[in-house]
Amino acid sequence: MPRQYGFILGRREYVQQYPEIQNLLIQELSKIHQEIQVNPRQAATQFSIDTKIPEVIWRRTLERREYGEYPLTADVVAAQQCIADTFFEAGLIRQKIRIQDAMLTSDQK
Repeated sequence: MPRQYGFILGRREYVQQYPEIQNLLIQELSKIHQEIQVNPRQAATQFSIDTKIPEVIWRRTLERREYGEYPLTADVVAAQQCIADTFFEAGLIRQKIRIQDAMLTSDQK
C-alpha cells in the first residue's frame, strides 16, 4: 500500500464560496501540529482523555506520525488513486472512484 496521508475535506460549493476558511483552517492545523511536535507527551495525554484510548498507544502513534501541511502533488493523488482502486477491487466500495474528480483545480477555487 502507498504512504498514507490525512486530508481536509469540504463541500465543493462551500470551499468555493468561502476560500478564506480553507487558509484559516490550514493555519490553525499548522499551529496544532507544532504544539504536538513540541510536547507529544501532553498531546498523548489529552488525546487519551478525549478518546479513551490508552496514552501509551497515543504516544506510540504520535512518535510514528509525520506532521505538517503539504501540497496535493501528482504523487499524492496517485497514491490515493491506488488505495481507491485496491478498495474497489477488494469489494470494499461499490463504485470505482476517480480521486481527481474530488479535487478542486486552481481555476475552480
